[in-house]
Parts: sequence; C-alpha cells; structure tokens
Amino acid sequence: MEQNFSFNSEKYDYWPIYETINHYYPIGILPDSPETADPAWQIYHQYKGQRAFGELISENFIDQNVFQEKWASIGADLGKKLNLRAEGTTYGEVPSYSFYLELSNIEAGNHTVFKRLHVAISLLGPFFTIWGGDGSMLQLNRKFYQAINVITISPFEEYEQIFKEAYQEIKARFPGYRFVRHSLYNMTLPGLECRNHSYPTGKKGLIYHALFNYLLTGYEVTRGDRYFGSDYWMKGAHLIQ
Repeated sequence: MEQNFSFNSEKYDYWPIYETINHYYPIGILPDSPETADPAWQIYHQYKGQRAFGELISENFIDQNVFQEKWASIGADLGKKLNLRAEGTTYGEVPSYSFYLELSNIEAGNHTVFKRLHVAISLLGPFFTIWGGDGSMLQLNRKFYQAINVITISPFEEYEQIFKEAYQEIKARFPGYRFVRHSLYNMTLPGLECRNHSYPTGKKGLIYHALFNYLLTGYEVTRGDRYFGSDYWMKGAHLIQ
C-alpha cells in the first residue's frame, strides 16, 4: 500500500528531501508521451531542474575518468577494506552512484542465490542509503530472471557489521550527508514522475526512485528497523553532530 510523503514536522526536519525532489522534478508532468506530437516531453525535459539533473549526470558519470576517480573508487575501496567483491550498479540516467558488496553467491546449475549489501549516494542532495538484498537469479535460454526476496534495512543479524562499516565509510567520505531510512524513501509523492516513469512493477512517485535508482520497487518485504537513521533528522540534530 502506498503511503504519501509525511512526517512529524514538530520533531523532524525532512523538508530537505521534499525540497530537493521539488527542485529537480516537474511534479505533475510526464517525462514523455505515447503521442509524438504531444508537447509534454519538451515540457518535462526543459524544466530547469531536469536540465540541471542532466548536467549532473554528464559531469559525474559520462566522463569515465571522472567517474572512475570520483565514484567507482568508493565501492572498490570499501570492497578491498572488507575483503568482499564490489560491483557497480549505476545503470543509465539515475540520480545516484550505487554499488553492492557481495556477501555470498551460491550457484546450483542455472540457479543462483545471493546476499548483497547495496549502497547508493545521491547526486541531487546530501543523502545516501544502504540496504541488504537477499535474492535469486535464474538463467533460462540465455536470459536472466532476478528477484529480491527480502531486504534488510538496518544493521541486523548477518548484515549488522558490514552495514555499520559501510555506513561509517560513507559518513567519513561525505561529511554532512544523511542516511535516508526505509520508512521515508518508501513513501510516494503524488504527481512525481521520474525519467523512467514506465518502470512496470514499481510504485508510482516512489521517493527512492527520485533520489537513488530503480533497484527497488517499493513492495519488498523488509526486516530490521524501519526507522534506523531517524535521529540525525531530528530538529537541531545536525548542530551537535
């Protein structure tokens, strides 16, 4: 079930997330139209926030030298530090750099079961998030079918230590960046349309898509503390940390 963006504004200050999304996305306008004569495509992509979005993608990801030096080294360095394989997941025009660390990968014929810790760092604002994905992949006739069975959204059980290590590493590299908790990024904003608005199985207007990538649908089963990371969003918290 969708839950629209909301929070206790007397206790917390999540307005930076709303303001960032509102800055970069033309709320209520589709990114394209099935009718080529429809001017909606031009309206969406000519919005000043979307032009700025495109410039960030170009500056950070298109130039491979910049991407390798500024971004790819983050996952590689953390993987080396924790002795885990790191794999980038920054696919297409997404608003974040992301990667996963592979905890386990068990193959049995054409079936694979895996555990991966995912990290995403937004380009649009000082935000990052981390989640563990337990999933499986099936290969049939040279095609791959992948599914995430459950996500771990806080330091919990077998993900506890690696989650904490990744969290501290990102905080050290990006001072002032704040962790976006699951119960927040899993909310929706009515009228929010991301560039990949036809994403078939994802929630419409999902905040996770607007800030990070399309690896989650918003319907995943979760385990762990949904409110992990909330303390830093309390009013005045950034002044004492």
